[in-house]
Amino acid sequence: MGSEARTKKWNSKLAWWRDQVGLTQQQLADRAGIELKMYQRLERKEIANPGIRPYFQLAEALGVTLEELLEPEWRQPKKGPRKRQGLAPESPRRPLS
Repeated sequence: MGSEARTKKWNSKLAWWRDQVGLTQQQLADRAGIELKMYQRLERKEIANPGIRPYFQLAEALGVTLEELLEPEWRQPKKGPRKRQGLAPESPRRPLS
């Protein structure tokens, strides 16, 4: 193993797993059924809230669990109470007759 391989840095767990499996970005995107541009943006963490579906597809294509793809910062709880935005208050319930 050369020094370049030992010192290589990955921008994301997704990039690390792709490298471990030995796939190109295009090959992994094709296996997962997502567009190459979308995959590249996911790997570079450029999408703030991509949803979970592409990660399920990528985990399956890589043969790993979803847990193994999750970035540590995604597991950190947000500080303070979560605000509910855009939801109407719950209407009072009437008893059924």
